[in-house]
This record gives sequence, C-alpha cells and structure tokens, in this order.
Amino acid sequence: MRKIIKLIIISLMCSSLAYAAPITKTLDKDTNLHPQGWPSGVITFKDGTSVSLNDNGEVISGTLKKEEPLILVGSAYFEAYSDPVLNGKDIKRISLIGTVTFNDKGEAVSGELALPAWFNLIKDNEDYPIKFDENTMIYLSPDGSVAQGTIAQSTLLRPVGWKKYLPIDDNAGFILFQSDTEIIMGADVQVLKGTIANKLTVAGVTFPAGTTLQFSETSTPQVVK
Repeated sequence: MRKIIKLIIISLMCSSLAYAAPITKTLDKDTNLHPQGWPSGVITFKDGTSVSLNDNGEVISGTLKKEEPLILVGSAYFEAYSDPVLNGKDIKRISLIGTVTFNDKGEAVSGELALPAWFNLIKDNEDYPIKFDENTMIYLSPDGSVAQGTIAQSTLLRPVGWKKYLPIDDNAGFILFQSDTEIIMGADVQVLKGTIANKLTVAGVTFPAGTTLQFSETSTPQVVK
C-alpha cells in the first residue's frame, strides 16, 4: 500500500513539473523557502531534512519547522483558519505539520494533520463530513477528494466492488470501518483498503472484527498481512 502513496505523490509532482525532474537537497539549517505556486511569501523548513525543489528553486515537498495553516487542494474540508484577504473570499486553511507536498498552484496535496479535522470525501460535497485523526497523514487527489487518511471515528463506507459480493439489504453495501485506522479510497468514493469494525462474512468466509482487507472489483476481499 505504501507504493500507492508514493505513486500518488509522484504523479502529482510530475503533473506540476512535466518539463523537469525535481531537485532534492538536504537543509543544513532551518531555511525559509518559497513553495511552488505561491504568488509571494515563504515558510520555514526544518534543519537536517530533505526538500524537493522545482527548477525555479521552489519547494515541491519538504518538512515544516513548525505547524502552519495552509490552503489544501479543493474544498472538501472544514477550515481550521480563514483568510478573507485574497480576492475578498474566505480562504479555507488546515493546520499541518511534518512533511507537506504542494501542487503547482501552491495548494497542499498531503501533510500531517496538526489537529483533528473534518473532511468531506468528495470535493465540494459538504453533506457527509468524516473526522480524521490528528498527527496522521492526509492525502488528497488532484481535485481535492480524499485519497487516504486515518479515520478518527468508526465510519460507514462502501468498499470497492461491493455489489459483487455483498447482499442488497438494509445495509445497502455499507460496512463499518474501525476508528483510528487508515483507509485508502478507490473509485467512486469507495474503500480500496480498510479495517472492518465488525465481523464480515463473504462467500462463506468470515473475517473477524479488526481485520484489514483489500477490496477489488474482480475478487472477494483479501486479508492484508
């Protein structure tokens, strides 16, 4: 599954820098640098950590020195901060720490949540917010929908391929996924990998609560070792 994370980040960086490979350097002191896509301003990146830079010397990815309120891609989240200055709009920000990756517009596409945060899984859909844990990574797709994160509460979600192996009953294909566990989202806002909160029986096989499963359109759920 870590390969999925790397592919997401690499694809985002490549889309931003199709004409040049990023440059990686290790900082020998706390350093103020300009994230790519920002019209102005700098933030401090941590001494002894690596930063990935575009050919203009702007940060694609790096480790923050301290907590920073940053604008994330899309708008599928609840603001922790707001900034009414830009074009007279209320700009939503989330407090991030640790390693952050920016797209070519200067929006964060991944980072560690400094505080618990409520996200809507689908960009611009504010009907069903889901809480994600502090001190865990959040990864967003290019349009701002959630790609991966650690849910703070047990949450009902549909897994990928559910129509092929789950009955159409009162549950309507929804499974309860366990709190404080990571989910990876696949197509149509459905879970590709997650940890079930209750036992699940599929095709005569029973998976106990707490089992982490990989879901697929082509086969029944598989246990992730």
